[in-house]
Amino acid sequence: MSRPDPHTPTELEPATNHDLVPNPPAGPTRTERAVWWLGGHFGELVAVAVSTGLTVWVSAWFAVLLGAVVLVWVAHEWRPRRGGDAS
Repeated sequence: MSRPDPHTPTELEPATNHDLVPNPPAGPTRTERAVWWLGGHFGELVAVAVSTGLTVWVSAWFAVLLGAVVLVWVAHEWRPRRGGDAS
């Protein structure tokens, strides 16, 4: 009676080492989501930062621009939540 070759998989031993290879994540990672969010909201963040900076360091009259930017931002964020156009 001969013994099986130790390198040959048997019925009890699977042919692949799937336990040694981690499964890929089911969805995007936290880093990918953060980069996607920053990319999508970059224009909004820049508009608020620039108008805030102008208000603080140049003239208080730029607060009107800041208010308009904030109103547009709120409308843009609120519209998809209310079921309007999601663009």
